[in-house]
Amino acid sequence: MDNEEIRFKDLEMEQTEFLDASAASSGIQRRLAKPQGFAALKRLDEEARARGYRPATGPAAEFGLRQRIRSRVPIHPPAGEEGAPVQELHFELTMRALEKGDSEDQAAIATATITAGQNTEEHDFFLEARGGNFARAREFKIEGDRLIPTNSWWTAARNCVLSRCSSVCVGSLVSCSGTWVAYLACVAAACGGCWVTCAACATCNCRWWCRWAPGCCHQ
Repeated sequence: MDNEEIRFKDLEMEQTEFLDASAASSGIQRRLAKPQGFAALKRLDEEARARGYRPATGPAAEFGLRQRIRSRVPIHPPAGEEGAPVQELHFELTMRALEKGDSEDQAAIATATITAGQNTEEHDFFLEARGGNFARAREFKIEGDRLIPTNSWWTAARNCVLSRCSSVCVGSLVSCSGTWVAYLACVAAACGGCWVTCAACATCNCRWWCRWAPGCCHQ
């Protein structure tokens, strides 16, 4: 059964929850506090601090969302792929905004995770918008023990918005401002479900077990 048939005919349930700042902050703190398993996020936080960034304060400091999608029919791996059928998908995004003294530079550390059955795709990344210019934002990840520039999660999510969402939504990529959290909250308000779908799509990275819901977005 192809993606479009599943998405429009056989979705049994789709729920999206935007987390309050306290819940989003707690999620990030738990990950940073764990001694093992989350080394990439901790390294990203250290690199951000080395660049002069500190956690933003106020209501636009943390952002989080969870999405749960269930299909009425089991999703089986296509020819050439392996794995048990899946039927339910869980997506989560948490972000902490970072600021730098008297500068207009904006940054954030974030984790995006998508899970179905025994399958998980997870991305830790650092976003930086020099001078608050989100149109020219840069993205970084940890590879080995090094911080390297990359075109991955944010690039895929942004390209998805540009190609799939309404003109109002696309315009918000340029018109929204503030911290990274304020910026994404503004984009989400302008885009509605299309932004959440694109965020999940970027996290999935075209894996067979998750692309049936948000579609395919290559990083």
